[in-house]
Amino acid sequence: MRIDNRKMGVIVSGDSLLKVFENEKITPKFIGLVDRADVVLACRVSPKQKAEIVQMVRDHHKDAITMGIGDGANDVNMIATAHVGIGIEGLEGMQAARASDYAISQFKFLRPLLFYHGREAYRRNAILAIYMFYKNILFVLPQYWFGFASAMSGQTLYEAIIYQGFNIVFTAIPIMWFAMFDEEHTKTTFLTEPKLYRIGLVNEYFTYKLLVRTVFKGIFNALLITLFVFCSLNGTQVNAQGLNGSFWMSSTLLYAIVVINTNVYIAQRTSTHTWVSTFLLVGSVLIFFFAWWFENMFTFSTVIY
Repeated sequence: MRIDNRKMGVIVSGDSLLKVFENEKITPKFIGLVDRADVVLACRVSPKQKAEIVQMVRDHHKDAITMGIGDGANDVNMIATAHVGIGIEGLEGMQAARASDYAISQFKFLRPLLFYHGREAYRRNAILAIYMFYKNILFVLPQYWFGFASAMSGQTLYEAIIYQGFNIVFTAIPIMWFAMFDEEHTKTTFLTEPKLYRIGLVNEYFTYKLLVRTVFKGIFNALLITLFVFCSLNGTQVNAQGLNGSFWMSSTLLYAIVVINTNVYIAQRTSTHTWVSTFLLVGSVLIFFFAWWFENMFTFSTVIY
């Protein structure tokens, strides 16, 4: 609460908390009191009461994200009840660290954990999740759109051998590098500008609106690529022998555009471009063309009995 615009705090003992939690009429008043305070200190409380305080906050503030920090066995209940539990490896043993989601050796490491590693982990994982939706929609839907042209005959669009390499070769490594090493800003910038932490508080990078927009983007791009290849180029490409291109040339060209598109998508969202990330992005595309070239060196025949 505030009196004459001064910051105020609330101090409550374990004995007082017994009365708060036992009396349902007092609990709402106590919550209203602590909501108006800038800080609340609970002294001489039991491990069970620590967990009850966290649970009380979770029950009355559904949108709040709680974090429990402790260094001893008496903090385990609180750490387990909170959304995010952080254990400190201290003189009281390893119980808190073992029960936590994240363990740190000293309390001073909490700030880098939150404002640097936590913030960047949220951003990278959110982009990764959205990317996986987009990548697989763009890869699968051309086969569906092609079904309208093939009268749903079941004709395979992609060549069977290179088809298997999409998720494990042609688009796998760049997103792995991004999810582990990409940095939007330097560590010093994150620790000196707390406002950058806001993206997680407002869930800027992973919302239903963004997910739906990405899904529709994948659907539209898949349709656009399919129409571009089969309506504009099919039957007009000329190979090295001067003959018109075949169905498989068109389908493999479509596959190539999908591979390039998905790698460009993650390249646009990469903040820290290094020689390694550039090599992996360009290399993933080149590996596809090498696989295409290598496969075409051999002639396969099918014998039907």
